[in-house]
Amino acid sequence: MKSTQFIASRHYSTALIGFGPANLGLLIAAWRRGDLKELARDGIIIIEQATEPGGGSLGDYKITANSLASVFLECIDDKRLGDLFAELKDKPEVQLLRKESTSAPFLATVGKILRDMAHVVIAAVARHYDITVLTSAEARDIQQDGNHYTISFRYNGEDHYVQAKSAFVNCGGIQSFSPADYAALAGQVLSSDRLLRMPAEELQPLLNAYPHPRIAVIGSSHSAVSAIIRLSELISDRDAEIAIYGRSPLRLFFESAAAARRADYQFNDEDDVCPLSGRVNRFSGLRYASHQAAVSILREGRLGPHSPAVTVNISPSPLTSASSAPAFDIGIIATGFSAKGPPGPERNSHADGRVRDNNGRVYQGLYSFGLGSGLTPSFKIGGEKSFRGKLDGVWLYINDIGDAVLDSYIKDHSLEKVAEGFPQ
Repeated sequence: MKSTQFIASRHYSTALIGFGPANLGLLIAAWRRGDLKELARDGIIIIEQATEPGGGSLGDYKITANSLASVFLECIDDKRLGDLFAELKDKPEVQLLRKESTSAPFLATVGKILRDMAHVVIAAVARHYDITVLTSAEARDIQQDGNHYTISFRYNGEDHYVQAKSAFVNCGGIQSFSPADYAALAGQVLSSDRLLRMPAEELQPLLNAYPHPRIAVIGSSHSAVSAIIRLSELISDRDAEIAIYGRSPLRLFFESAAAARRADYQFNDEDDVCPLSGRVNRFSGLRYASHQAAVSILREGRLGPHSPAVTVNISPSPLTSASSAPAFDIGIIATGFSAKGPPGPERNSHADGRVRDNNGRVYQGLYSFGLGSGLTPSFKIGGEKSFRGKLDGVWLYINDIGDAVLDSYIKDHSLEKVAEGFPQ
């Protein structure tokens, strides 16, 4: 394996800060496109906080994915990658996906497959290029120094730094909030992210502390409905209550406008239909288990005959509306993610992956597109006009998002070479 030993203060062409689904997808896209030579001209360094690269925190979640198993299989079986993942096709987790290709797999299974994919990709890259991989390494800071970036990180109990011409910062997302802001809402408040990771043996006593728990969920997106699914699995009490407070109604995903009409779903042809795919609420819509749960909530007012009652409350200020109701026992905050890791939570990357400051100035050579900082829809990627969020997802990272970010990188790199007098 052509992999260098770590050398403090070494200069690399590319730093991949974080190596979960986003930067793994980028590296796979670069392999597919033939862009690795540019990325690895003076070497690549991966700085990953987890003990294994590739899966991020997906393995911690107790829920199913927002995509079918067939979508993840498409990433492994992609003929454009040649036989890159041939050795994974007999893995038990991959075989499970093939057996249940029309169902949404558990995220723990997806996380294991992504870790296996990461090991394969890193080994393949190392056979041709110089790549350094540091796990259990926490990136602390990134600073622009002239025409390169200095990345500071903690590794093996010591502080280190390296320099890189370009950096792709994707360290995952975090749901952060001030408990004081929610004091009027409930006696106990936690994020949906924490709820969806908590083992049942830890979560059940919290729920059992109340005879008929009243729970408020702030938000109406996928994480909010996933939280309601989890709560309904653990609370068998028709007298318990779950109240959703969101700015927009529960949006449902459909493969086509015709399918949405057959289901009597109300939507706007101009705003809610992706012009490229024809899908209704392609990026904002609830899919699979969350879709089924939302339909049950809207039709039956609960997920099952013995599960808690669920109400939906839509207003411009969900927290204000929820706080004006009698105090809840538990509050679940499901209002989206901010980016973890340097250079901070606010990353304005728009549709091209380039990081900008609050005035719109581009940080040359700095890119971010993962959870919490993801891309906005574009003409090339598609998406419904009504979608106001950020794009994320394994298939998108390997395909549309990976292509958009690499297009930006290649364009920026070519302009740099022209400015420095290098031949094209």
